[in-house]
Amino acid sequence: MTTQLYTAIINNIKDTVLNQELNTMSVEHQRAITNVITKCDLVIQLRNQLIIENQYLIKKAIKIKFHTKNRQKKDELFSIGIDGLMLAIDKYNPNKGLSFSSYAISKIIFHFIDIFFWFIW
Repeated sequence: MTTQLYTAIINNIKDTVLNQELNTMSVEHQRAITNVITKCDLVIQLRNQLIIENQYLIKKAIKIKFHTKNRQKKDELFSIGIDGLMLAIDKYNPNKGLSFSSYAISKIIFHFIDIFFWFIW
């Protein structure tokens, strides 16, 4: 899921809670909704932190796959790489024994290939 989708889900839950009369909700129901909102906020914060901390992997993937000095092309590649990094974060499974950085670089490079394939096709 993308960060925008997580945010939309949280905002939808918050709007639902705010639109209902709190007097009609049980205390347990209020606590459950508050816990869900808190956990969703935490997931978004952790995901954003992972994206920020691993941006160097995008730059590394660009260096591996592309040899360009054009700043505009690098910026475009970087934004595509962010999408690839988000996919890597969403699909990474630490139980498979591969380090996150190795998995993410390959996922970013394959995302470049996918985008360019669809762009050319």
